[in-house]
Amino acid sequence: MRKYALVAVLLALVAAPAAMAQFRVDVGFDAPMYVGLSSFGETSTGESVAVPSFIPLPFAQGSFQLDLGIIKAGIGIKAYTLIIESLGWPVLWAEMDFDPIVLNLTVGGGAFLYFGALGNGMLDVHFIIPDLSAMFKLGRFTRLGLGFMTFIGSETQDVFPFIAYGAIHFSFPL
Repeated sequence: MRKYALVAVLLALVAAPAAMAQFRVDVGFDAPMYVGLSSFGETSTGESVAVPSFIPLPFAQGSFQLDLGIIKAGIGIKAYTLIIESLGWPVLWAEMDFDPIVLNLTVGGGAFLYFGALGNGMLDVHFIIPDLSAMFKLGRFTRLGLGFMTFIGSETQDVFPFIAYGAIHFSFPL
């Protein structure tokens, strides 16, 4: 009888978060406004090199979301596309909703899947992509804002590429 009670308690502990979670789809465009490199090595000045660009990059993200009130957290897959070829990677994210402002921190990477007309496969690169954004909610599903992402490869990395972008996102909890 004790074993059945213990199994029931463990099952409830595992099932409770899943019962409160829901699936969420985000789609939109991120348009790089400032792309650069920062160097923090011994011989660097720490200045950035700006590369002007304004090409909206379509993206989609599917995730399993846990709603904790003002904080939402999730795990999923994010993909950017250049129409003929796409690149996707696993992500973990946390979001704070201060209606109408939403702050989002996403960390992803480690394994990258590319797919499209030019070929399909996996890239085994060992870097992560932290992404911090601040969005203004325009209605229930639409968000407009700014974000910043970089690429971190190892503790010996002394050059950091970064992107500051403008964004329009559409978030659909299902």
